[in-house]
Amino acid sequence: MGKPVVRILAVADDSDGGFLEWTDKAQQNAFHMGEFLKVLGQTVWLGFNIEIIRAHQDPPLNGETPAAALARTGADAIGFRFDQPFQAKGKTQKLAEFDIVLFLPAARPPFEPDIAKRNAEVAAIIDFMESGGGFFATGDHDELGSSLPPFIPRVRSMRRWLSNANPPAPDGYGSGRIDTTHRGHNATYEFEDQSDDIAQEIALTWFGGIQRYPHPLLCSPAGAIHYLPDHMHEGICDEPADLTATFQYKGAATADYPDLNGQPLGPRVIATGQVYGGRTMTSFDGQHNETEATQSLEFGSIGAWDGHRVNRGRVVVDSTWHHFFNINLTGDKRLVGNPAVSPNDQRIFGFYLPDGQGGFTTAPHYEMIQWYYRNIIYWLIPAHRTKTLWWSALGELVAHTPRLKEELSFAVDKRFVGKLALDKLGLNDLKNFDRWRYFGQLAEDYLKQARGACSILIIRDILYKPKIPWWEWIQEEVDPWGPIQKRRPELDRYRQLRSLGLAPRLDVFLTAGLGLAAVLAASMRATLGEKPFSEQSVRILDKAWDETVVALDRSFQAHLAAGLESSTLLAKKLAPTGRKAT
Repeated sequence: MGKPVVRILAVADDSDGGFLEWTDKAQQNAFHMGEFLKVLGQTVWLGFNIEIIRAHQDPPLNGETPAAALARTGADAIGFRFDQPFQAKGKTQKLAEFDIVLFLPAARPPFEPDIAKRNAEVAAIIDFMESGGGFFATGDHDELGSSLPPFIPRVRSMRRWLSNANPPAPDGYGSGRIDTTHRGHNATYEFEDQSDDIAQEIALTWFGGIQRYPHPLLCSPAGAIHYLPDHMHEGICDEPADLTATFQYKGAATADYPDLNGQPLGPRVIATGQVYGGRTMTSFDGQHNETEATQSLEFGSIGAWDGHRVNRGRVVVDSTWHHFFNINLTGDKRLVGNPAVSPNDQRIFGFYLPDGQGGFTTAPHYEMIQWYYRNIIYWLIPAHRTKTLWWSALGELVAHTPRLKEELSFAVDKRFVGKLALDKLGLNDLKNFDRWRYFGQLAEDYLKQARGACSILIIRDILYKPKIPWWEWIQEEVDPWGPIQKRRPELDRYRQLRSLGLAPRLDVFLTAGLGLAAVLAASMRATLGEKPFSEQSVRILDKAWDETVVALDRSFQAHLAAGLESSTLLAKKLAPTGRKAT
C-alpha cells in the first residue's frame, strides 16, 4: 500500500558521534545513535513511511578518506552544514526538503568559533522552523553539544546549554550533578548500571480537567510513558521565565514565542526526572568514580513547544542524548571480557533480555521508551502535512480491522464513490446513527491500539475544529494540551449537567463522525490502489467530508430535539401537582 513519506534529517558531530549500532567491544560506537534510528526504521507508521538521511558535521579525520569517514560514522553525508546543499544517497539534498530535524550534537563549542559560519547555519535553521519544520535537539551536562543550540530561537531557552548562562548548565561531577542512575542487579551504584535493563522513572505533566492526559509525546497504546534510560550526569530542560526574546528574520525582529490569544505561547516541561540525594558512584573504568553524594532535585527531562498553534514548527528538547545513545540502550560492550563482570551481566546487553531460547526480547521499560522515540516523529510532523497523513491513516483502517472491512465492503470500489458509500449508510435516516457510531468505535479501537488514546483527540481536532461552529463546547476535552482559557458560565453548567446524564453527549457525535470519515477514506483508498494519498485526493475527501459533517450535524440536531421533547415530558411528570403532602 502506497503511503506518503515523512523525511527526517538526523545530524551528529564529533569524532565520538555517529549513526552505527554497537555490536562488539572492538567498536567505538558507544555515543552513536544507531539503535535509536533502527527503532524508527523498523516502526510501522500509521498513515506514512519515513526516510532518514544521516548527516555528520565533521570532515574526515586527518589522513582519512571521505569513504572511510562515511564508513566510520555510518553517515550518508560528512562535512554537513545546515545552510548548504549536500550530497547523500546519490542526490543533492537541502534542509528545506525535510520535515523533521533530529539534532544530537556531542562536541563542546570551539574555543575560537567561526561566527560567520555559525550565524549562517542558525539562519538556515530559523527559516526551517519558521516555515513549519519540526526540530528536536539535545545535549548532555556542562556544554556538551552546545556549538549551535544556544543560538537557535526557542531551543536556546528550552534547555540549559552553557555553563556561564543564567541559569547555567549543570556540572557533570560533584554533588550538583543530575544523576538518575538506578541501581542495577547488585547492591551498589555503579556507572555502568546505565547500560542495564532498569530505567529511571519520570513524573509526567498531566493535561485536562476531569479526564487527564499526558502530553502526546508520552502517550502509547500501553498507557502513559513513565520511563527513560538512566545516566550519571544529565542536563536540564526549562520553562523560561522570560518569553520576550527576539531574533532577526527577514529583516525584522521576530519573537521566539509568538502571541496566542494575547499572550506569548511558551514551552512546557512535560516530564521531570528525580535525583535522589545521598548517592555516590563507582565505576569499572575508574573514570567515573564520584565520592561526593548527590543532592535531591527534581529537574526537567523533556520540553515541548507547540508551534502549530502559531503557524510555526514544533520543538522538542531532551535533558540528555544518553536517552538515545547505544551505550544506554544495547549495553556497554567494553565490559566484555572484564574478569570482574559475568558474561551474562545484563549491563552488556542493555534493554535486551535473554528469551531462554538463545535469543533476546525487549525489556518492558524499553518497549515504553521506544514509543517516546516514535512520538517525537509523530508530533514534529509539520502542520501542513498532518491532514493528508491522517486521511491516509484512516484509509488503512479497513485493511487492519476485519469487522470494519466486512461492514464497509461496499466502499471498496475501483473509483471514489464516497457519496454512494454514504448513501448506502443511510445518511439521511436518523435511525442509522447508531450504525455510524459503531463504525467510529471500531476506528477508535484501532487508533488506540496503533498509537494510544491521545490519537483519538488528535484526529478529532484535525477533523472537526475547522468544521463545527460549536467547537468551544468540546475544545477543552478534545484539546487538553492548549492554553487554558476562561470558560463561559454556560459551558461549566453544561459539564455539570452532562456528568449527571442530563445533557447531550457530544462525544457520541464525534465518534459517529469518525466512522463516516473512515467510510470516505476507505473508498478513496480503494480508488488509489497502491498509490499514496495526494493533495488532490485530500481535497476531494475534504469536500465530501464537508457535506458529511453538515448531514451529521443535521442528524444530531434532530436527536437533540427529540431528547428535548422527552426531557420536557419527563419534567412535567416530575413537576409538583399542587396536592398537599400527607
